[in-house]
Amino acid sequence: MKSSYMQDHFDAIYLQRKKFDENIQEYRNKEWMRPQPDKWSIGETYYHLYLLLKRFRQLNNVYIPVSKPFSKVRRCAPYKTEIEDIYKAY
Repeated sequence: MKSSYMQDHFDAIYLQRKKFDENIQEYRNKEWMRPQPDKWSIGETYYHLYLLLKRFRQLNNVYIPVSKPFSKVRRCAPYKTEIEDIYKAY
């Protein structure tokens, strides 16, 4: 890597990842076990987050192309920059 500054950040990330991996070793084969009958396991939680991210990306594939023409029309439109002085009423 050309930048020593970025290399320091990557080294810190790798160190954090290693420490995190060491801390969760005790939970390795327990990620799908529920802590209580009505609570999700760690695996279920991560899978749910994965599905949310997947659906969000699918939505963006439709939403972003549809919204671009509207944003181009509104790009130069002025918007309100002043707020009402709520203390004048007192």
